[in-house]
Amino acid sequence: MKAVGVSELFSNPGSITISDEFKRLARDETVTYENLYLEGLLGGQYNFQLADYSFFQFGITGIGALRYAYYPNPFLGSSRQAISELAELRSYVDEGALDVDEFLRRVSELRYTQHPPLVRYENAPSQYVELSHPCSHLHIGHYSENRWPVRRVLTPLAFTLLLLKLFYADFWREGEEIASGLERLSLDEVLATSKQHCPLLPEDLFSGAAERQFFLAWPNLLLPPLGQDQRFSCITTVPSLRLHATYERCDIGLSTST
Repeated sequence: MKAVGVSELFSNPGSITISDEFKRLARDETVTYENLYLEGLLGGQYNFQLADYSFFQFGITGIGALRYAYYPNPFLGSSRQAISELAELRSYVDEGALDVDEFLRRVSELRYTQHPPLVRYENAPSQYVELSHPCSHLHIGHYSENRWPVRRVLTPLAFTLLLLKLFYADFWREGEEIASGLERLSLDEVLATSKQHCPLLPEDLFSGAAERQFFLAWPNLLLPPLGQDQRFSCITTVPSLRLHATYERCDIGLSTST
């Protein structure tokens, strides 16, 4: 995150447990995205927060089951200008010129009209139904009944880097290189490397019929069959992006045995 220059606050380095209230709001079709976002932000329902007050969640929800989510700020968007204005307001809070309530009021009044969509990723082997409910999939936007099939099982690092590249392109292009052994890698090289740790689903969770239709795919690297231990290790210290958090390392061991 630091490499891109967009991280702000670190909250939880492990699998997050979402509060019952947040779950209730997320399932209620009458609740606006703004109210859901504010419940997550003010309730600390995130692993890390970006400088634009967007936030990420990462969780293990069952045997072999994963859930990641990116909740964008619905008031500001992710533009450089929005982040700059937010930083200026934040400096007034640090100096004591604004209290937190006034800060939040002013943030809500900025109201940029363009902002990224909510993006959720799920890997749900127990819910898999061929051609109906894909095992690995993305939900894009606040409307939850859309599932974009994904051929791979994403790691937290791959999910994070992909969204930073797509939604924070200006920061991404100016991001710092990352030390990797004796080498230094560009952010695009780190993203390409992260793909290699995202295994393909086996045929019993992604059928030939599904493969003949549309899906998001990154070839190579087959997932071990269910029943074996699956360990995803991800380094999420991207100290060059410039939106600022210290989500440094996470090892998620997924045991599919009982």
